[in-house]
Amino acid sequence: MHSLQHLSSPRSRVDAVTRTLTIASREADMEPRISPITLGVSDPGKATRFCEKYLGLPRLETPPSITFFEPGKTWLALWSRESRAADAGLSAEGSGFRGFGLAHNTRSPASIDKPEVHMPVSSHGRNALLAGLIAFAAQLWTMGQPLAQTQSVSIVIVRHAEADTSQATVPLTATGRQRADLLASTFRGVRFTHLFATHTTRTRQMVEAIAAAQGLQIVQLPAPGSILDGQPVTDQISRRAPIEPIATALLELPPGSVALAVLNSENIFAILNRLGVPVASAGQSCAPGAMCVPCLDNKCFPPDHDRMWHLVREPGRAGPLTFMELRYGVGWRAPDR
Repeated sequence: MHSLQHLSSPRSRVDAVTRTLTIASREADMEPRISPITLGVSDPGKATRFCEKYLGLPRLETPPSITFFEPGKTWLALWSRESRAADAGLSAEGSGFRGFGLAHNTRSPASIDKPEVHMPVSSHGRNALLAGLIAFAAQLWTMGQPLAQTQSVSIVIVRHAEADTSQATVPLTATGRQRADLLASTFRGVRFTHLFATHTTRTRQMVEAIAAAQGLQIVQLPAPGSILDGQPVTDQISRRAPIEPIATALLELPPGSVALAVLNSENIFAILNRLGVPVASAGQSCAPGAMCVPCLDNKCFPPDHDRMWHLVREPGRAGPLTFMELRYGVGWRAPDR
């Protein structure tokens, strides 16, 4: 097999690793999957024992220098940081190397050169696996690393699901609630430290199942019932109102935080921009995988309800280390009642 890799060099960290996580192409032989996820760890023996003993991952027969596990269709590889860096053509020291790589093994060399590869997530079954692998990869990457190098902040931003605009509070519809359950299932393997929602009922409902499962409080900003510009905060106030308070709260998260924020189409791009994601130039669009937002309101927002964005920030750094746009429900249909 031939490997199309996404390596964590300074440029590829933005242009490749930050792209969405599964490969799907208009070309028939590009299949929606990641082949191996390779982690560069300081102590391969310790990481291998952890995977075998505590996670029960099935280990494959491999050379002593690298360990392969097969938890499903995607392989997990553990390699020394030095070997992983050398393979990426980088130094193992410094901020240019983040210690991991994603690869898609194609079935022929010609497939690697085919254009217009983009990477939307394609089914909620794979999404659950990938969400778990993201969290797992982040945890393993920290093994043996100095604390100051590992205390980044991970933020997931999700749009609320389908809502009933015929009601004053615009709550989730029955389909919207089922999509919220799908979101909770997708993130079953991810342990959040903070949950945020805007002042709207529909964003709070979207994250209630996750809050209940993880015993976390939902912080709504601005807080419903509080006073903003002389008026009580209700579902009827502008959905632009959360931009500053939620962006500020996310920027002030302590190192090591893993936050989920459920937002509205009117404020998502503006909040991402406040978090350091640049806006595209006038008249320009954002190519798939690019670190940018196409506008700062909902005039260019996609109509889908299954979009989410994941970014990793480092204290003291202006822009995100990584930025990914994902979809967690492509092809999903609400079951008939």
